[in-house]
Amino acid sequence: MKSFNNNLNLACLAAFCLLIMTGCSKMKIQDDLAGFDPDGDMGYFNVLLKGPGQASGERILDVGNGQLYTLEQASEVPEKIDFLTLWDPVSGMNIVAPVDMEYLAQWEDGQTVNANWHVKNTTNFIKLDASDSHLQLFASIASAEDVKAAYAQAREEVVDQEDYDIAQHGPGLFVQQISEGDLILMETDKGVYAAALVQNVNAGAAGSLRLSVKVDKRSYSDVPPLDPSEVMDIYETQVEQPGAIGGLRYLDFSTGETYLQSNVLFYQGAIYHQEKIDMVLFNATGLGSYNFVSPDNDERLAEWPGAGQEIIDRWQVRNSSHFIKLESSESSHALFSEIYNNTGIRNAYHQTLAELEADPNYEPDGRGPGKYINEVELGDVILFKSETKNIYAIAQVISHAPGDDGHVRLSVKVDNSAQQYVAPAPLPEPVGEVTELHVDFYGASNNPALIDLANATLHLEADAEQHPGDIDMAILEGLSTRTNFNVIANRTGFDWVTALRGRIDNWSVKNDGAFIRLEAGPAANALFDQTDSRYDDLKETFEKVAKEKASVPHLTLVDTDQVIFFRSISRDFYAVMKMVNVTKQGNNVGELTMLVKVGLP
Repeated sequence: MKSFNNNLNLACLAAFCLLIMTGCSKMKIQDDLAGFDPDGDMGYFNVLLKGPGQASGERILDVGNGQLYTLEQASEVPEKIDFLTLWDPVSGMNIVAPVDMEYLAQWEDGQTVNANWHVKNTTNFIKLDASDSHLQLFASIASAEDVKAAYAQAREEVVDQEDYDIAQHGPGLFVQQISEGDLILMETDKGVYAAALVQNVNAGAAGSLRLSVKVDKRSYSDVPPLDPSEVMDIYETQVEQPGAIGGLRYLDFSTGETYLQSNVLFYQGAIYHQEKIDMVLFNATGLGSYNFVSPDNDERLAEWPGAGQEIIDRWQVRNSSHFIKLESSESSHALFSEIYNNTGIRNAYHQTLAELEADPNYEPDGRGPGKYINEVELGDVILFKSETKNIYAIAQVISHAPGDDGHVRLSVKVDNSAQQYVAPAPLPEPVGEVTELHVDFYGASNNPALIDLANATLHLEADAEQHPGDIDMAILEGLSTRTNFNVIANRTGFDWVTALRGRIDNWSVKNDGAFIRLEAGPAANALFDQTDSRYDDLKETFEKVAKEKASVPHLTLVDTDQVIFFRSISRDFYAVMKMVNVTKQGNNVGELTMLVKVGLP
């Protein structure tokens, strides 16, 4: 190579010499380059790295090409990056290789690199403290061969410096306390050697580091970007409340989505997402407190006769999962932190599995490998494989609160690159007797629709007041509240239609009851279809729904595709209604069609 970027010229050389003479006069840097050959194979450049404590700072460098990056820019091309400049009030000006995850973790921006950069290059640094001899060494570098030789020489000399400190001087993946006049030698993953003279240091997060750099690029080779198949998915998630029916304790490891034990709420009910679930959190002191259990592990699931037995009895799709738990330690934390691609996740699982299987003294004892682990605690690292979905994951417990109302929060890295599709469970055929009820042009005070729900029959007010004991509810259309369902006994629900309220006040019987509304969606439809019209079945379903959603005597904004359960307190029956069509016809006028199932005692 004739020059850096193949365009070295005498004008640049003159500017470089001037920089050395003026910028480093304190160090008495010589004003010549000791036989530097402008037609030789060594590249050189000057660079100002700015904002070592600022995310927007241009403080990240590709040494081989002299290209500066901000954190955001570098995150797009991490394969090009050789080091980051970082500031700390104690360690001063630092330069750090992307691969040094432990050291980078001291800075928020370093944590961003650790979490999001899927290629982490290695650069080895040696720092020789400012001195006339080290300035002379830099000045004597006149060829690419001299750059590499200077690196080798520095490795021999660095430990003999006065007050030698490996954190300040290397050799290593970082050096700190960088000062004006220091000479920093580097060897990068890309086959590049470099000698960088520190021309100037401005302290602080908004400070700067000016370097003059000589480069040996004779063996330069690009580090390829990470193949898309190697890009892992990263997220945090939380499984919680293993003793509560509303607890989000069913986990899809591929996405981090959590679900609850619900036959009602489609978007969170685990039974409607069986094909996604990889793990369930259970709690029992006698069984090792927090347990992670595979959905196909009948023996362990049976220990929990409620939620565990429901999976055994009712789930048609049960994924097969395997776990290994590594208790919190420096080595397990390092294993988690040093993984940054899919191959690393898979290798960690298989290598750990092989090591455990080869150890004749190892006893799983709730640690795996197996279909469950227990005694999950803060800091533990969990290796995971789904046999069914063909995914791998490694997770670390980053927050933990014990007990039935507690939680386990996980930081997770997932290999979804070869994930297999799992078909959802088919929904059963609809059951129960259904009646269609059509209500035309119901309004407010002068035109209410009054419903005998036990017989799924519409009555006009003149007829209803002749036998009020048969009327359960009124359907009214409000200007802003749209379609209203109100129990006859709920006087406050008629406050906005005072004339009607006054007339109903005179009824000899005012039946009481309560509604529970499920918002439109596949779960609501499925539950309507699967609920039998028998009294016992409707009662049981109403009571299950009531554990998750409060019952009320008055509903507003009733709309198409909603499903509404009803309990008659006065007449002792249950019903479920599916809104097929709800349409506003004009001011305070509407039309409604619904399907009704009624369970009479």
